[in-house]
Parts: sequence; C-alpha cells; structure tokens
Amino acid sequence: MSDPMPPFPQAPAPKRMSRLWLLLPAGCLGSFVMITFIAFAGVAFIMNMIKSSDVYVDALAAAQANTEVQEALGTPIRSGFLVSGNIETSTAGGNASLAIPISGPDGSGTLLVEALMTGGVWDYQSLTVRIADTGATIDLLESDDDPV
Repeated sequence: MSDPMPPFPQAPAPKRMSRLWLLLPAGCLGSFVMITFIAFAGVAFIMNMIKSSDVYVDALAAAQANTEVQEALGTPIRSGFLVSGNIETSTAGGNASLAIPISGPDGSGTLLVEALMTGGVWDYQSLTVRIADTGATIDLLESDDDPV
C-alpha cells in the first residue's frame, strides 16, 4: 500500500486582536478631539454671548473713545478673546462684573467693569482701565471724555 498523504499545512489563525489594538488609539484620539471641540465651542458660545451684551459693548466703546487710554495703548484699541467675570439679568434688574483684556499697538491693559441694571438701563458703578506696563489706572467715569 502506499503511504497516506501528509496533511496540508493549515493557515495561521487570523490575528483579530492585533487589529483591534489598532482601534484603541484611534478611539482615544477621536474621543479627545471630540471633547476638545465641544469644550472650545462652549467657551466660544459663552464669549459670544458676553461680547454681544450691552454692558460689554458700551464699556469697550467708552475705553476706545477715551483719550487717556488711546495715549497709553495707541489706536486702534481691540478687545482680547477671553473675558472673565459674569453678567446676570432678570426681569427685576441685573448686575455685571467683567474684566476685559484690551490692547493697542503701544501696550495692553484690562478694562474693569462693575455695573447694576435697573429698568433695563445699566448704571456703571466702576469703569476703569488698568495699564499692564505701568500699573496706572484710568477711571473712565471721572474722565473729561464722555463715558457711557
């Protein structure tokens, strides 16, 4: 009789786990990118809400029109992206406390705003610009220029 045929060599089992390990970094990176995007979109939304408020617009306009601030920072005066503080409003009134970074070609500073709202009108309690380089403070409410 003849010798039986030797068995055919079997193909190696597919390496599914090695392919799955490739998905783990991609999934982590995708999650990180998504969370970062959501956080950035949230901050941008909040900054847009603050920057479109009457108290922000009026305070920034007062700083941009003030000659002392123009001399200290140069023109044009622009606001920075990240505004800190809060604005609270209700049907009875509201209050605002903001620190707005501003800058011009000759320097930078912070526009500090404290205001109360009654009857839909903002009453500014404090409106000052602190110059970063010198530490000087310019009171926009006591200035000769027309404040808000």
